[in-house]
Amino acid sequence: MDHSGHDSIDTTTTMATANSASLAAVDHSSHGADSSSGHSFAFHFGSTETILFGFWNISSAFGLILSWMIIVLVCISYEALKWYRMQMSNGRKTRSSSVQASDIENKPVATQKTPLKMMQNRKQNYRDIMRYLYTALNALQLLLGYLLMLIFMTFNVWLCSAVIIGDAIGYFIFFGGPTANQEEEEDSHITCN
Repeated sequence: MDHSGHDSIDTTTTMATANSASLAAVDHSSHGADSSSGHSFAFHFGSTETILFGFWNISSAFGLILSWMIIVLVCISYEALKWYRMQMSNGRKTRSSSVQASDIENKPVATQKTPLKMMQNRKQNYRDIMRYLYTALNALQLLLGYLLMLIFMTFNVWLCSAVIIGDAIGYFIFFGGPTANQEEEEDSHITCN
């Protein structure tokens, strides 16, 4: 079959031209940090925002103020959870060391076997339950922390201020004052001078 009558076409040039034409037709505006994408990558003021989920849309000053208060309460709850976990951990350390030493020392050798095994079984069951509780509380604290981080990453100045102020209030309530040990140390330093 004779193909001499057909025009010679440069397939490399034709393919490159077709690809560049098709790429030019693709809309890439949703990939950038421009205003058409709906999310600004710079700090901004405003009362129109989507917070975390599609159903949490605010479009008015009232919605912004209400969301601000909710975020502050979530931050305070985050600090409360952190404080509670620390209290549980401190109580667990004290309780486990005092129970083990006193239970073994106060019982006669003949009666230690059966009650001790029963007590060890109860302790193990208690430890298992507490371990699940600690794990659940840790997961909740982690979830709240990441949600607050994502709220901050909206870059809305009002919402960022809610995270910062809420965390500061929570810290002040639960961790802000000196502990009993610190107060005793300060008192001893004052009297020694």
